[in-house]
Amino acid sequence: MQNIEQVFKNGIEEHLDSILNMLGYTKSDEWKGFVKYTSENNYLTFVFDWNRSYEFYCSLGFITDSEIEFPINAVFTKLGKKYLKSELEFGTELLDRILNWIIDLQKDFQHFNLAEINSKSIIIEELERDLTIETEEYNRNLQFNQLKNDIDKAWEENEYELFIEKIEKSLSDFPKSYAKKLSIAKKRVE
Repeated sequence: MQNIEQVFKNGIEEHLDSILNMLGYTKSDEWKGFVKYTSENNYLTFVFDWNRSYEFYCSLGFITDSEIEFPINAVFTKLGKKYLKSELEFGTELLDRILNWIIDLQKDFQHFNLAEINSKSIIIEELERDLTIETEEYNRNLQFNQLKNDIDKAWEENEYELFIEKIEKSLSDFPKSYAKKLSIAKKRVE
């Protein structure tokens, strides 16, 4: 059996190296499961999680204070790529999926010149804004779920004063059944 990590690196070497060189990228770093190409404006990292999940992905990043890397599919989507099929094809052998992914990247790199994108590009500003919105939404959901757990626990443990205190500030975020519980809790506290 072929070494899967080596298939990953050989595929990048065979299908992407010359295109990336033509676009102004040079291979700047490599170690087990990782290859990095750098241009004047940005860098691309290709990662293969060889010892755990066998996931593989590519990111676009910039040498700045933030060190944020953007998934290459998000960049391509912002550049106008339309995805017609799922990237993960069930029933396909891992080696075939890796090579198909690399060949798809080859076509994308031929179509989109990523080397011109810098940290001040409009697309990157949009991706940063999207990431900020996504992060804020994720954090709101975490906070809401924690509040909901606290409220549900207070109700289950008959701690009606705590239930009232926690839910009154955010009753509009909860289903109508919580308004009914609130009126019950208020009657039981009286």
